[in-house]
Amino acid sequence: MSRIRKMIFWSVLAVLAAILAVFTPDALDYRTRLRLFAEVQPVQLKNCEMKRYGLGRDEGYLLCENLLTNIRVAYSYGIAGRDGFGCEISTQLSLPVHQYDCFD
Repeated sequence: MSRIRKMIFWSVLAVLAAILAVFTPDALDYRTRLRLFAEVQPVQLKNCEMKRYGLGRDEGYLLCENLLTNIRVAYSYGIAGRDGFGCEISTQLSLPVHQYDCFD
């Protein structure tokens, strides 16, 4: 699996986990969860201008730069005490970044 596909996979998984964490097990039956998972699938983006944000090889992420014009906030997970990605996004796009790491 390519690095980009892995990043997309883990990003989608994190979003799903955040969505499902809001609901109790009784609130979502099995069919509802299947419909939710079916809606959140990776798609091929057209006219995407990729740009790396962050430091080095392991601390940065490729994003579609041309799709970032209307965002108001960013989230950065697994920062391990430093967040080159969040710092660069915040500086270049002038927006707040919410950081989270369940181990740090």
